[in-house]
Amino acid sequence: METWQIGDRIDMNPGAMSRAREIEKAMGMANALYGIFAELNKYEYGKNDAKQLEVFSGEHNHVETTVVVEHPGRFQFSPAAALITAGGRLMLAVLERLITERGGTYLLTDTDSMLFVASRKGGLIPSAGGQHKMRDGTPAVKAITWKQVDEICTTLNRLNPYDPRVVADILKVEDCNFDRRGNQHQLYGLAVSAKRYVVYTRSDDDIEIIKPSEHGTCTTRCCRAFRACC
Repeated sequence: METWQIGDRIDMNPGAMSRAREIEKAMGMANALYGIFAELNKYEYGKNDAKQLEVFSGEHNHVETTVVVEHPGRFQFSPAAALITAGGRLMLAVLERLITERGGTYLLTDTDSMLFVASRKGGLIPSAGGQHKMRDGTPAVKAITWKQVDEICTTLNRLNPYDPRVVADILKVEDCNFDRRGNQHQLYGLAVSAKRYVVYTRSDDDIEIIKPSEHGTCTTRCCRAFRACC
């Protein structure tokens, strides 16, 4: 498994680096900005203070009485919210296509992430429901190689809309894919759902949790912007 994130530029002057940090921070806040642009606040009124709302649905419209009214937030702008989420889904769709056309698969995908099934040499991995079969007939999935993951990264980075002097890559291998000596190590994953999973390493008699994630209580965040994990 490998994880991708925006990388750092170390060959910039302090002013350019500062601007790069701000841009990277803004990219990392894209999902939060979606919430700002989609914000609607619910107000409840008593039965004696019910409000008249005009409802539009296609060519039809009517007036409806209600005691609950949603008011737009200060920065509410639905088109921007829609475009942010659409862009993220498009990126995920591209990632999915790039891995499936290589015969591979992924553990899970979420708003801004995808955990690929990958190993140094690739090959079949026993897995219930897999489309492939081991020699003994056990269902299996195909792991792509780390080299193929690098190819996916290179391909996707061609879509980088930013100045490469500011944001060199939109996808890059995360630090958690490497051990303390800087060598890439094999990661393993167990997922219940998109927001409930754990990534770990294992030895003959022990495991080390690298990244636990549970919706609302994630203890580590390896990335600051759009990421694809594998």
